[in-house]
Amino acid sequence: MPAPPSLSGAAVKDFGNVEVGVTSTVATWTINNVGGSPSGTLMLTNASPAELMVLTNGCTGVLPAGGTCSLSVAVTPSAGGARSASLTMSASPGGSVTFVAAANGQYRLTVSVVGGGTVTSTPAGISCGTNCSILVDAGGAIALRATMTNGANLFFSGWTGACSSPARNCSLKISAPTTATATFGTLTNNLVFATSTTFPTNRGSAAAYDSDCNAVATAAGLNDAAGTAYIAYISDAASAAPSRLGPTAQGWVRPDGKPFAATQTSLISENAVLNPVLFDEQGNDLSNSDYVVLTGTTQGGVIGPSPSTCSNWTSSSATDFFLGGNVLEGPRGWTYGALGTCQSPRRLLCMGRTKTAPLAPVAGSGTKIWMTNTVFTVGGGQTPDQKCQAEMPVGVASALALIATTTRSAASVLDMAATYVRPDGAVVGTGATLAAGGPLLSGIWQSADLKYRIIGYSRAWTGQTDLHTVGTPASTCGNWLDVTQAAGVQGIVDTVASGWWNGITAPCGGTDSFGNDLGVLYCVAVP
Repeated sequence: MPAPPSLSGAAVKDFGNVEVGVTSTVATWTINNVGGSPSGTLMLTNASPAELMVLTNGCTGVLPAGGTCSLSVAVTPSAGGARSASLTMSASPGGSVTFVAAANGQYRLTVSVVGGGTVTSTPAGISCGTNCSILVDAGGAIALRATMTNGANLFFSGWTGACSSPARNCSLKISAPTTATATFGTLTNNLVFATSTTFPTNRGSAAAYDSDCNAVATAAGLNDAAGTAYIAYISDAASAAPSRLGPTAQGWVRPDGKPFAATQTSLISENAVLNPVLFDEQGNDLSNSDYVVLTGTTQGGVIGPSPSTCSNWTSSSATDFFLGGNVLEGPRGWTYGALGTCQSPRRLLCMGRTKTAPLAPVAGSGTKIWMTNTVFTVGGGQTPDQKCQAEMPVGVASALALIATTTRSAASVLDMAATYVRPDGAVVGTGATLAAGGPLLSGIWQSADLKYRIIGYSRAWTGQTDLHTVGTPASTCGNWLDVTQAAGVQGIVDTVASGWWNGITAPCGGTDSFGNDLGVLYCVAVP
């Protein structure tokens, strides 16, 4: 008597790495009837038809004794990571046999480059423009880096897509199909940046620091072919910093492309800082880092009084001092915003000197925000709102002071959805950003008459530590009427850090112990 029918076939097929949502290569599943008599009618069951596809099925009807048939199958992973699906072929008589398909679902990372430059990855795989797409395991980490070549006259203006900052290094964890675009721009203006690395305070001369800035720029692919496009904005006994820029250098932008200064005259003589330096040569935001840079230079481009240059940049002593700039600050602080001792290495402020075109005016639009032209005097006969109404930029019809009183919070005068811009068009932040009291995009350091003022210690009356809180008599100098109150709350005008709102307190009457005036007002346009 012949042996009964018995189906058999390969049990497992590993398709390996397969892109999620994309069909794999085709595999053949062969089924044998190893028995001595025909099987019953073959029946196919697919437990996961969305991921395991049967492209052709040659196994229908009855499989004769010793006969074979085959199916063409492929997988399409629906998610990343280890995937498994199965087919079962059965017959009665004949039994059943199961085919298990395994695959590792991977996600595609696609990079685009706009405007020249290249992007590479770690681990290797992306080298764009040659290879701009790779498959990555689900949850896999990959680092992208935007690079340029010295002499190519390019700068990296930032990422869009999965990467979204001006930092040239972008780290990703891949959990879905991912795209990122790196945009490079033609360098029509000079760059300004703080160095990502620090340098000792005893390099010996400003010229030595110029060499350091050029070495940093060269390593970042930002220099000219000769490697001499930058100076360090630092003074020594032989040269004030502006003298090494040369007379024709004009127009500076940050690594993200936003304007820093239009001309030498506007920067050095008029204090017209359009946005803080903020970034290093790699596009990293230094807000939460060491933001001090060596300058030895006061506003106006003058070498600072002794001791301000670490003994002409020969000392690394804790008892010697330097003047420094602050990359978060504006009209004064960018060059004259810090005092430090000389025992620790510090960053440098590097400025390009080869481009001669002034910057075009900033074109931002929104609701105006500014500071008053003159200080506000507590109990001087004007309310804060009256002071702002009396000192408005051209084109503004009505204004309120951005200040707390004993009957309102400062945030109550803001439109949370509005974008607030200085009179020069520089974006300061949305109403919600301002109301949060945190970092600004640019400072409120331009007055109604369009000047970039340095008044006293660049203070502004605010009246409360939190913009959403109504002021008290103590925090508002008796609702801005009582000079006998001990002190009112102020912010520092010359910064984009949170101290712009809640930095210090000051006496309500007269001047401080150094004879400095005590504060302007922040003002906003209102309907």
